[in-house]
Amino acid sequence: NHLLELLSQKGFNAFTGISAFASEAGVFGLSGHIQSAKQNFKNLTLIVGIDQEGTSKEALEEILNLNINGYIFYQSEAPIFHPKIYLFEGDKEIKLIVGSSNLTGRGLFTNVESSLLIEFDITDKEGLALLTELKTYYKSLFDYSDANLFKISRTVIDDFIAKGIVPDETVRRK
Repeated sequence: NHLLELLSQKGFNAFTGISAFASEAGVFGLSGHIQSAKQNFKNLTLIVGIDQEGTSKEALEEILNLNINGYIFYQSEAPIFHPKIYLFEGDKEIKLIVGSSNLTGRGLFTNVESSLLIEFDITDKEGLALLTELKTYYKSLFDYSDANLFKISRTVIDDFIAKGIVPDETVRRK
């Protein structure tokens, strides 16, 4: 509910969502809100992992259709990509949700999940220190320089499908 509410607020200009897994239902459940957010947000980004067949072809296609900054994170070696971070940045305040909720229908809308909402204004030194620490730790994600990031495109989706890494929604649900 916080994600939906925050995407509709006018006080934010950037949203970055980072999730280990994404399903068609999860992305579709946010898609109308993301489309509306385009009126107020200058930057909308989703980064999703594709490990363990946890993200479906349909979810990636839905992200592509949103026409936002969409990326796949994939590395063939361990460990798996497993963060769940939803960051809203504005000129006056920051809201950060960190927890267990994947960008899936169950993770966002039906499971019992645990997340922490951290809110602070841009004059809060401790809050800004936390934001700096987060962005430093995940620097290569926030600046899109990580070698394991792939800009979502039809070609990239098809390539991961052909390699047997990204399943369709029916296989993902199993």
